[in-house]
Amino acid sequence: MRRLWLWATVALWLLPTLALAAQADSTLFPRPEALRGAIDFWKQVFGVYTTRHALIHDNEDLRIVYGVEKLDRHGSNRQRQQRQDAMLARYRRALERLAASPTDTTRLNEEERRVWLAQGKSRDPERYRKAVETLRVQVGQRDRFTQGLAVWDQHGDEIRRILRAHGVPDSLAVLPFIESGYNPEAYSHVGAAGLWQIMKGTGRPFLRIGRKVDERRDPFKATAAAAQILKGNYQALGAWPLAITAYNHGAAGVARGVKEVGSRQISDLVQRYKGPAFGFASRNFYAEFAAVLELVSQRQTYFGAEALAAAVADEEEPVLAAGFVPQLGVADTSSGASMLDHLVHRFLGSSKEVLSFTTVGAQQLPPEQAAAIKSIFQVGPQDTLQSFRWGPSLAPEGHPHQGTLWYTVWYESGEGQVSETLRLTPDGEIVEKTRRE
Repeated sequence: MRRLWLWATVALWLLPTLALAAQADSTLFPRPEALRGAIDFWKQVFGVYTTRHALIHDNEDLRIVYGVEKLDRHGSNRQRQQRQDAMLARYRRALERLAASPTDTTRLNEEERRVWLAQGKSRDPERYRKAVETLRVQVGQRDRFTQGLAVWDQHGDEIRRILRAHGVPDSLAVLPFIESGYNPEAYSHVGAAGLWQIMKGTGRPFLRIGRKVDERRDPFKATAAAAQILKGNYQALGAWPLAITAYNHGAAGVARGVKEVGSRQISDLVQRYKGPAFGFASRNFYAEFAAVLELVSQRQTYFGAEALAAAVADEEEPVLAAGFVPQLGVADTSSGASMLDHLVHRFLGSSKEVLSFTTVGAQQLPPEQAAAIKSIFQVGPQDTLQSFRWGPSLAPEGHPHQGTLWYTVWYESGEGQVSETLRLTPDGEIVEKTRRE
């Protein structure tokens, strides 16, 4: 009875999510292939890694992630920043070492090897020199995102209703996850406030903003104001990806970018516009929106009970290996490639490249592929397959799981939700099999 009650609760929890996913018209909110790497990166940031994890990556090509390392849970903001600065310094030295001698890869240290693999084992010194200038650290946000989901569950329906009432798509209701972590009390160092992080000058035509009353902190009044701002952006720019980007960068700035690149496609704007104020945050704002929209629509996969345990190494592990090997990085050995070919490429038609934390929802699988996955994991034919995920271990050097790969399937049986995980060596040997109900 307890399991039945729990599953009924989860089902009710998912109803608004499923409705939102159905309304996320791909015509209104396209996910161009050129932005897929950025979208997947932000799904990792919001859906996998917590504020205890720092991703060291390239800020122009977000497919290139050199590593993921731990931050001290109890450290001050200054100490955490010092830790991030030290990470950047180590990887900067690694890039400079490879820029100086890209053909000598026989004695690479840990950071140098990660950089070399992430850059596709390139021997071009200019590539490494350029990468020094585009090195960046991103702190994970999964724990903050999870906190925001509690507010979403409380106010999401009303916020979507207000957006619809103002004639804008209710999928825009996910934007506060990016702006404030869905925190109505959020206040930024530049003076933006509330769920939608509205600036005083932007909000005054729509809200009362003063010392005694600041309606930016009212989630519903602020939503009505944000809807009018977004609607104005859309009327000025004619496309929702541009209107969403303008929420961060301003409609006039986006219009200048569109004129300069000669295209209204969001991928062209992001990749080709070099305006001095069009920085990392503006370039990535739409990709973050698309990532959050996918995360909310796949909520059980990313925020179910087993998701974090499957995606992130044990808390006791001090340093993580590369968070996900970028699309440029392939399996180092033929045996590893063969194992991937059998367990992923053969059944899913996926690339042989090692992509960590790649998730495929059951609805994306043709019947014959779903049947193959069920067969591998011995899932009963009457059980409902939910999703399949795979990726390399995050265990550090010396850990027994270092170098292994894991594959997890989630399904619904008569006893409730179940997950099964296989952990294999690059030679295809099963070293661990776990089942959780």
